[in-house]
Amino acid sequence: MRSPRSVARPPAEPLHGTTPRAWAIHAGRRIDVPAAGLTIGRETGNDVVVSAPLASKHHARIVPSQGRWFLADLGSGSGTFLNGERLRGEARWLSTGDAIAVGGEIVRFLNDEPGASTGETRIRVGERVTIGRDLTNGIQLRGPCVSGVHAEIVASGDRIELIDRGSRSGTRVNGSIVRRAELTPGCEIGVGPYSLIFDGETLTPRDDSGALRLEAQDVRMSLRGKVLLERLSLAIAPGELVAVIGESGSGKSTLLKVLAGVSRPTEGSILLSGDRVESRLSEIGYLPQDEIVHPRLTVVESLRYSARLRLPYDSSSEEIDQAVQGALAAVSLAHVGAQRVGQLSGGERKRVGLATELLSSPGILFLDEPTTGLDVGLERQMMELFRSLAAVGRHAVVVVTHATHSLDRVDKLLVMGRGGYLCFAGTPAEALEFFAVGSFEDAYIALKSRPAAEWCNDFERAADVPPSLQPSSTPPAHARLSGADPRVLGIQTRALTARYLKAFLRDKVNLSILLLQTPVLGIALLLLFKPAVFGPPGRGAPLVATQLVFLLVMITIWLGAVDASREIVKERAIFGRERAVGVSIGAYLLSKIAVLFSLILLQAAILLGLTAILRPFYEPVGTYLDVFGILAVTGFAAVGMGLLVSSVAQNEDQATALAPVAMTVQLLVGGGIVTVKSMTGVMAAFSATSFGRWAFEAVGTTLHMNGRVIAAGIPQAQNQYGLTFFRLGAGEAYGLLVGFSALFFATIAVILARRKPG
Repeated sequence: MRSPRSVARPPAEPLHGTTPRAWAIHAGRRIDVPAAGLTIGRETGNDVVVSAPLASKHHARIVPSQGRWFLADLGSGSGTFLNGERLRGEARWLSTGDAIAVGGEIVRFLNDEPGASTGETRIRVGERVTIGRDLTNGIQLRGPCVSGVHAEIVASGDRIELIDRGSRSGTRVNGSIVRRAELTPGCEIGVGPYSLIFDGETLTPRDDSGALRLEAQDVRMSLRGKVLLERLSLAIAPGELVAVIGESGSGKSTLLKVLAGVSRPTEGSILLSGDRVESRLSEIGYLPQDEIVHPRLTVVESLRYSARLRLPYDSSSEEIDQAVQGALAAVSLAHVGAQRVGQLSGGERKRVGLATELLSSPGILFLDEPTTGLDVGLERQMMELFRSLAAVGRHAVVVVTHATHSLDRVDKLLVMGRGGYLCFAGTPAEALEFFAVGSFEDAYIALKSRPAAEWCNDFERAADVPPSLQPSSTPPAHARLSGADPRVLGIQTRALTARYLKAFLRDKVNLSILLLQTPVLGIALLLLFKPAVFGPPGRGAPLVATQLVFLLVMITIWLGAVDASREIVKERAIFGRERAVGVSIGAYLLSKIAVLFSLILLQAAILLGLTAILRPFYEPVGTYLDVFGILAVTGFAAVGMGLLVSSVAQNEDQATALAPVAMTVQLLVGGGIVTVKSMTGVMAAFSATSFGRWAFEAVGTTLHMNGRVIAAGIPQAQNQYGLTFFRLGAGEAYGLLVGFSALFFATIAVILARRKPG
């Protein structure tokens, strides 16, 4: 049942004399490949001796033929890996820079075949060679994952060092993302889709664009003791269209997330062309089930903002536009570029999400139920689109789907059973034969007729699946947050703020409600009190005025909380995907703060302006400015509380329900309805955790409420606040309120960090 592969078939008799010179690098040693070929294995008689226990005595051989070289596995027990592809008794043509893994050890193949590379670069002592997209680099590499100046190599004495120059996608050395690393013969430097092989003297670039090969080996996933994926191994070749089908709850989406590097498996490994998947996330496209585009932006606007966040941060406007237009053309959406996403059909919105993932020209695409909700015709069109992406762009495309109408268009079919079992992997025709059915719909019925574990065992026996594969030894990739660099943080924050502000202002209904509720609530509140409630010094009703002060503070808190309570949860899927491609939590929160704090400043100004007109404080202008400052910082804390509610809520309805609860707590223990002096000891202590209480106290102190009570001649017994409550100065209030805000935002950051991205 093994699916057919394209195997290079060199002639039985090699042709000598026309084959270019070649050499191998192993354990830092350069070995010339003899004209008759080179043998690799555990016995000492081999040209390259591999001492690993899993290496066979005579494991593999490099052989000349037809003016080229090819690699042949000699029937080894554990297989020979070529650029992450496992060979068992098979042969493949070799290209310069290829990585051959035998028993976990790497043998690097290089040759001087004309046109085999984009040109070698010799590294001289004392020289600095830069690598990047700009024309000024010593080694120029084009591509959306390559920064202007991506990295540099510095030769000093006997030491040659690679230094990453703050690139967007990171720089790899032997599969690990590094900031700086010493280079030794045989090292492979990864820059986006390119590999540069260092042989001790020269660098040889190779372009692997659109040729990522995936190997999942002994992958298992469990969560809190529940098995989500049973141990499975599979391979996906460049240009393959792969469909994943199966029963509900069989782990299809979990499998996709694991393969895409969104989730880490409990056991096993995922390799992309021999590298850990974590080190090549910038070359992976992953489209979740939820929509990842803002409905109030136009298609082009949405893609431009996404490109600014996903492509190298030094990308010019022209490069951004080229990426956007290329992605639109790939999904046939150029004609709707000026329309808002929310006005498009379901199928068109799915394609906008796909275009977002195509901006960085990924080498492999993972799509989670992209045809859900589409009719049969649209579903067929989408599958044809995926077919063309795989065929033309050499992307491997992996699609989770429930639809069965277009499965005849895929190259490989993965069938999952309950419990996370891989029950079948092969061509669609082989699947029908394996399940002994006439249609894919019947395959679902067959799956239910027996336990999934039995189907899995039958498949492994029929396909002769090896019990354990040994991947090439690559150290774990060290992930790096692109937003950690202050410069990058600023770039991300500006892009996110501009996008959020544009989408926020286009929500006319919500914006009107947020702006109109301020004067409505303010006027209704102020008209409850008599015009001279504050009165000139020595007059008015100071104890009643304290109630007005309290309600001014509470309305400010209400406005800030309502402004923010839905602003994270409604973008949950969008930010989850963007965080997976390197957008920092800090930049995301700063964009929210910039817009929402501006809004609460405007609302506080309107509220205080109405108060000054309708129920003046009879205080100098400086006092009004002090009160405004306290209300503004109080509103800032309320925004933090609202965003915290939004980060905890699972959907917008929950956020709408939780926001009044949080507000009610501030209302009850804020010291205005029941004074702190009148509270029980426990509640009085609890009121100290209410930022509304400290804001109320600070505004009352600024308005000299104690002095007003004394000037009015109110007996101490009638003053339920006492003369010790309104004693918090503005400076102390700012410190407390900023502290509450910092606590809210730190908690939000922790919640978002713990939530799985993607």
